[in-house]
Amino acid sequence: MRHSSFGVLGFLVLALAGPVNAQDKRPIQTEDMFDMRSVGAPVVSPDGAWIAYTVGRTSLEDERSYTRIYMSPVEGGDAVGLTVEGKSAGSPGWSPDGRYFTFTASRDEGENQVWALDRRGGEGFALTDIEQGISGYRWSPDGTRLLLTIRDAEEKDEDKKENAPPDPWVIDRLQFKRDNVGYLTGDRRTHLYVFELESWRTPPTDDW
Repeated sequence: MRHSSFGVLGFLVLALAGPVNAQDKRPIQTEDMFDMRSVGAPVVSPDGAWIAYTVGRTSLEDERSYTRIYMSPVEGGDAVGLTVEGKSAGSPGWSPDGRYFTFTASRDEGENQVWALDRRGGEGFALTDIEQGISGYRWSPDGTRLLLTIRDAEEKDEDKKENAPPDPWVIDRLQFKRDNVGYLTGDRRTHLYVFELESWRTPPTDDW
């Protein structure tokens, strides 16, 4: 039986919102923003039993926002945190055979990479190691490849003097700015790459 990701997501939003009594109604305050959660990016597992999704929040103590990925049974039940509390992760996904759960994250001050968790157990591990990081990914239907979106790396000026004034931005394109990227300076573009997974994937074994 197939389930709609957005239908299940609606129930998750209601569950996070919780009941509100009439006597508790009051004008919203600025501090209330830090108690709110945003739920998004729902994706159902290939067997239709689980749904993974992101929950975003803002930490008043740390003065920053981050997202964590959770997994819940489609038929209802407790949510399970799949990624580390306090460190952002996004783009949840499943391998076509359902064995691996994947997501994007940056760790140890590195760039955004694709990470994987074996559902049979074990620690998460990075699938990619791209110098400038990745913008997004998709699994191939047969589970042997990933399609990656990667933006051109920034040019490095080895001869630039320390504390020198920044160069002026010259923008001569119609689309001059993009959300989560900023001003589109220079000739940096986003390209599609095919990433072969045979280099890391090991054959199934029953010795566990």
